[in-house]
Amino acid sequence: LYHRDTRILSRLALLLDGRRPLLLSSGTHPDNALFTAELTNPDLEREGTEPLPRESLHVHRLKFVYGGALHERLLVRNYGGGTRRVRLAVVFAADFADLFEVRGERRARRGGLLPGTVVQGRAVELGYAALDGQELRTQLAFDPAPAALNATRAAFDLTLAPGEACRIF
Repeated sequence: LYHRDTRILSRLALLLDGRRPLLLSSGTHPDNALFTAELTNPDLEREGTEPLPRESLHVHRLKFVYGGALHERLLVRNYGGGTRRVRLAVVFAADFADLFEVRGERRARRGGLLPGTVVQGRAVELGYAALDGQELRTQLAFDPAPAALNATRAAFDLTLAPGEACRIF
C-alpha cells in the first residue's frame, strides 16, 4: 500500500493456523474500487485438536479504500459437519520504502524504522524516522480486538459451529 510515493504497508498476509488459505476466486469491481477474494482452508492439523479437512471453512475477503484508509472485511464460515476451532492471523509490516527503492534504486542512507507500538489492545502503530526529521506512521486497527496482538501480527481464535460465521475488521 502506497501513499505519496512511499510504501506504507509492505506486507499484509492472512493465515489460517499458520498456513496460507487456498484461493478459490478473486476479482475487482469495474471501477477498481473494490477487491474481493474467496478463500478456503488447506488440510490443517494442530496438536491436541481434531484435524480440519480441506475446504471446511470459507473466507470471504473484501478490500476497499475509503476516507484515506484501506479497509478490509473478512467473513469466515464453517461448512464442516462439526464445531471447528482455527486461529486466523494477519501478518503485517511497513518498510516505508519510496518508489525508487522499491524499483531497485539503492540509497546511500535512509532513516530508521521505529518500534511497533500496540495502541489500546486493538491497534498497532508502525513508524519510520526519516532523514529529514519527519516521522511517518501507519496504523492498523482491528475489530473485534484480537486474542493476541504485537508489532507484526494480530491473531483471532475462532470457534465456529456448523454453518456459523464470524466477521472480522
